[in-house]
Amino acid sequence: MTYARGIALIACFLGSAVVTPLFAQTCFGTPSRGGVSADYGRVSFGNTVGATGTLAGSRTAYSVGVHSVTLGSKSKGYGGDGRFAVRIGAGRVSICPAVGLGFGQSTWNASTADLKSTTLTGRAGIGFGLEQSVVGKLSIIPFVAVQYAFAAVKYDITGSDVDTQTTGDTLSGAGVQFGLLARYHIVYVGFIGDRDLTASSPSAVRGILGVTFPMSIKKD
Repeated sequence: MTYARGIALIACFLGSAVVTPLFAQTCFGTPSRGGVSADYGRVSFGNTVGATGTLAGSRTAYSVGVHSVTLGSKSKGYGGDGRFAVRIGAGRVSICPAVGLGFGQSTWNASTADLKSTTLTGRAGIGFGLEQSVVGKLSIIPFVAVQYAFAAVKYDITGSDVDTQTTGDTLSGAGVQFGLLARYHIVYVGFIGDRDLTASSPSAVRGILGVTFPMSIKKD
């Protein structure tokens, strides 16, 4: 899937909704009215480009995203993910348990063989977020989420000088996602970081540029 097509599908999905209030998205780095965004960032040993769309009611939020990853001249990949979050409580700070599912595929090209990995990842966690008005139409959105992920990975090795081999593995661990956005009217910018709880530095940091809705979408 090309990114232009992915962004178009997200826009069509969001544009088909009925307008009403949203509050669940701030836990995971989207303004309270939802929106469509593009991002560019750094991951371990490479960079990533993607697009995300978010749609929700006053208590639930649905997000879908696509991305590509480049890890040097001989390694590329792509993937997608979805997330469903539910807002609990009625305070100014949104508290949102969430579950998600992601898919990714990467290929490493060597002189004599190619290695392709295919990954399916399930996630569950809880996020905390707030959209705080600063002045006029300007607001800020800090958020943090803790998630546990379980991934199943398949590896395929092919090449003219090697026998085709297929192996598999599973991975699991906890991580934290955090960020800060600034929204002015319908435009928002900011950053989102991802960090494994056992690591000393973030594994990914992305800059975000998006457009939110002047009104809200779809009542629960």
